[in-house]
Amino acid sequence: AFKQRDLSGFEVAYLFTDTVYEPLRQYGGQTGVTCCWAILCNGSKMLLDLTVSNTESYPASLEFLRGMVKRGLPVPLSITTDGAAGLIKAVEKVWPKSRRIRCWFHKMQNLQQKVPEAEWKALKAELEDVRDAPSFEKAQQRLPEFIQRYKSRFPEACRCLQEDCEASLNHLHFPLRHRSYIRTTNLIERTFVE
Repeated sequence: AFKQRDLSGFEVAYLFTDTVYEPLRQYGGQTGVTCCWAILCNGSKMLLDLTVSNTESYPASLEFLRGMVKRGLPVPLSITTDGAAGLIKAVEKVWPKSRRIRCWFHKMQNLQQKVPEAEWKALKAELEDVRDAPSFEKAQQRLPEFIQRYKSRFPEACRCLQEDCEASLNHLHFPLRHRSYIRTTNLIERTFVE
């Protein structure tokens, strides 16, 4: 019933989709659970769909998203994802007019792996200054300055930061009080932790 219910009555503002890999102790492996949460226009949060999937490939992601659209899911303002290429391609195919947001939690994890531990605290503060800029335009000014300052010392971190740059800053197009909620897929991660 959950997988077949009509989604057309939900006033969706923001979507979050990701695959979380959960251990299967009995089999000694793990399985992927792809899920989609929404923040509705009234501020409530709702689990829209989930499925077992061991891949974040384009075909699997496209099937998952189209399944919700077939059940009447309205076009969201934004969709927050990690950097999985197949999922990104599927989101852009299904909702070309929605803003795709690249998860900052995942982005920061990737960046931290490319910087010496002793340097990370200071660098993180500067990255947060870009992430939390007062506007999209201001962040677009701060980002090249950051890249210029660190491209010779941390070339891989700078390359990572520039990857999918617009999506990483798209949360800045939305109201200030919404930004901290929509810039990560933590809503999904918390589902499985809690």
